[in-house]
Amino acid sequence: MTIRQQKNLILSLIMLSVGGLSYFSWQTHSMNNAVIEQLSQQAAQNLTKQSSSQQISTHSDEQRFAIEQQQQIKHLQLALSGDIHYPLKQQLSLLTAYCHHDTNCIEAIREQLSLEQQQQLRHIWQQQAVLEQRLANFPQSTNTTFAQRLAAISTLRQDVLGKENAKLLYGQEEAILAYQAAVDSFIKTNARSLTLQARQQQLAQFKKDYLADYLPVLSEYQPQSYNRYLEDLAIAELDAKTTEQVSALRLKIRTAYFGSQQAEQMAQQDTWQQQQQQRMAQYQQAKQQLLAQYANNPNDSQYLAQLQQLRQHFVSQSSPLL
Repeated sequence: MTIRQQKNLILSLIMLSVGGLSYFSWQTHSMNNAVIEQLSQQAAQNLTKQSSSQQISTHSDEQRFAIEQQQQIKHLQLALSGDIHYPLKQQLSLLTAYCHHDTNCIEAIREQLSLEQQQQLRHIWQQQAVLEQRLANFPQSTNTTFAQRLAAISTLRQDVLGKENAKLLYGQEEAILAYQAAVDSFIKTNARSLTLQARQQQLAQFKKDYLADYLPVLSEYQPQSYNRYLEDLAIAELDAKTTEQVSALRLKIRTAYFGSQQAEQMAQQDTWQQQQQQRMAQYQQAKQQLLAQYANNPNDSQYLAQLQQLRQHFVSQSSPLL
């Protein structure tokens, strides 16, 4: 493994975010945008609501600036104190964005904190630079599991930042990643040998083991969240032996989560996606056969003309292949 590959592996691991992580690699069916939007709205209702711009729009520019600054200070204080509703990593990003990377603005807000929190924040900023340098040269091996690599990085973060500051910055993110790794490994290994009830119990235990400190604010793991739906679907599908059984299980679970009408729409979307995948496979096969006829000469005018005809034959407005 080259040094560049090691660095890329580290950077890709530490840059995983909660929103962008697709940890269910065993899920191949597409997400339904309407369902995601529906569940996102439900989850948003459970989050702590902050003052919106509409609530302060009646104030003058000077008053609005003061209110916004006080909000930044308050949220930063809560984050540094360990309030799980305000993850420190997120609040520091919001502060940087609010100040447009202006160091004077950031420093003015920092000075409003208590002396202890000022020192704490200064230490975190200084040590984060050290941490980035250490991570860039951190040895990793592809022979280790994701959970082992995550544990090694977590240990390094604690060594550099201190255990408390590392937890404030990365605790929630690491807990979610560790949970997801455990679930993924469970699904791929011994889950199939257990009953559905035993699988559900194991997932519940994983939540206690990895997410207990953060569950009150992790809406994506609440009963009606999309992640919970994916988990229930994955452990149920392990019992399916035919495509018909898979379809029946999906319909049952989707109906329980989203209602019969939405479940039927998702089933139709599955069918449509399968058809498009087949069309894409047929197109790629025909394209390769056509290219072989022209001795792998992609610039031949006859080849290009026939390729265009091939595309027009396969491409539909709803699923372009170009």
